[in-house]
Amino acid sequence: MESHNIVHLEDYTSDYTAQTFMIPRTVFMSLLASSLFGVFKGVALVVFNATASASSCYCLSKLIWRPIVFYVWPDKL
Repeated sequence: MESHNIVHLEDYTSDYTAQTFMIPRTVFMSLLASSLFGVFKGVALVVFNATASASSCYCLSKLIWRPIVFYVWPDKL
C-alpha cells in the first residue's frame, strides 16, 4: 500500500512542481510547548506565536511586496 501512495505522490509532484508538502508547524509547536511549559502556558504561547507570525507575514507582504508587484505587473492587477 505504501508504494501505491508513493506513485501517486510522484505523479502529483511532477504535475504540480510549485506545490510543497509541509505539516503545519503549530501541531509540533503545541506538542513541544505543552511538554516544556505545561498545557495552558504552552497553548497560550503557540496561539500568540502563530497569530504574530501570520500577522507579520501579512504586514511585510503588504508593505514590501505589494509595491513591487504593482510596479512589475501593473497591467495584470
